[in-house]
Amino acid sequence: MSIHTEAVERCFKLPDNSSEVIQAVINSIPDTWSWLDGSLRAPERLVASGEVAVATGYRFRRFHEQPIIIGAWCGETKSELPADYYSIIVDSKRPEFVVFGEAGLDNSKITFHAIKDIVDGLIGVGYTGNLSFYSGYRNNEKYNNPARCGIYMQEHETSRRLTVEGKGKGSIVKQLAPPSITVYFNPKYGSEDIIKPILQICQQHHLEEFSQSDLPETHQPLDLG
Repeated sequence: MSIHTEAVERCFKLPDNSSEVIQAVINSIPDTWSWLDGSLRAPERLVASGEVAVATGYRFRRFHEQPIIIGAWCGETKSELPADYYSIIVDSKRPEFVVFGEAGLDNSKITFHAIKDIVDGLIGVGYTGNLSFYSGYRNNEKYNNPARCGIYMQEHETSRRLTVEGKGKGSIVKQLAPPSITVYFNPKYGSEDIIKPILQICQQHHLEEFSQSDLPETHQPLDLG
């Protein structure tokens, strides 16, 4: 009997006004997972109301025992703008953005569970962005994971590799994907139970499943030789 060892990725379209669905997905991710990469940005309504410290945010990283206040990145000068510490500390304003880099990984002060709670709260008041949750890694390779969950709240560019047996290394195709949730699982590293809670939420909310092969291409395929 053969055992299926191919990695599996399933994709689900997010509906409009999907914050409750996203929160449910985040809360379904087991606390035994490891870290979060990504970023969130405040909605325009909060910025316009004056509740937000403009061009100022927080960064959560693996080796930081507390979030760091940072300024926004300026593309024109390729440098970080000065953070508005007064608005954050004295006026208690919300950050305009929050950045996560391996947040929650091996951190006893800001755990993965705490990171999930923070993200859940931010999404509840309207923050949006892209988030990638990871269950761990193997062979000291960051992206060699038993499972992953991506939450993309806007249209975004994605890519996939096309290979034909006996035709070299194949090619890379870039495509435009809708707001969506992607769930990745590698059966080499254990049971599919690790992603079942996420899939159950997607099914309970009747999210439409789609295949990357059906997405429109944004560039000509890049031949890898």
